[in-house]
Amino acid sequence: MYVAAVKIKIRFVISFSLKDKRMRLRSLKDKFSSKFKIHLTEVDLQDNKNFAILGFSFVSGSYSVAESVEGKMIAYVEEACEDEVVDIDSYIEKF
Repeated sequence: MYVAAVKIKIRFVISFSLKDKRMRLRSLKDKFSSKFKIHLTEVDLQDNKNFAILGFSFVSGSYSVAESVEGKMIAYVEEACEDEVVDIDSYIEKF
């Protein structure tokens, strides 16, 4: 079994408040969840109106499948995010 985990840092170029940031994040998280049936969660910088760190993880029986799915999910976030994706950290580990 392989566990894939991804951490994504996003910078909100135009964000006037935490409410604005959360509204934009909700839209991205809802799109992601409806497409992949996996939850994208804000894991850090919740009180910062200009940055967010999001994370998701999943399990696969095959390394190649995990790598492929992880790549598709990261590409989707980069495409669907209306703001700047600053950094992406990911790994796949055998469990």
